[in-house]
Amino acid sequence: MPYQVLVIDDNAINRRYVKSVVEREGITVFESADGLNGISMAEKILPDLILVDIQMPEMDGFECLRALQKIKSVQGPILAIT
Repeated sequence: MPYQVLVIDDNAINRRYVKSVVEREGITVFESADGLNGISMAEKILPDLILVDIQMPEMDGFECLRALQKIKSVQGPILAIT
């Protein structure tokens, strides 16, 4: 099974760029445009890596990070992107 990366970023251009770079390595990329949806997706797909934008409306990257860290089943690293 290929690696799975979840990109949580409100900017569609940034998500598309990250996706294009990461997919070249044969990695499956999932996208979320906001923190709440990203948290829900992370619980369902259990990605190997999560990339979170710091500056997002409603729920910023720091809030999203704290929420993701509380989910026991989410084990992969979480990196900030900006």
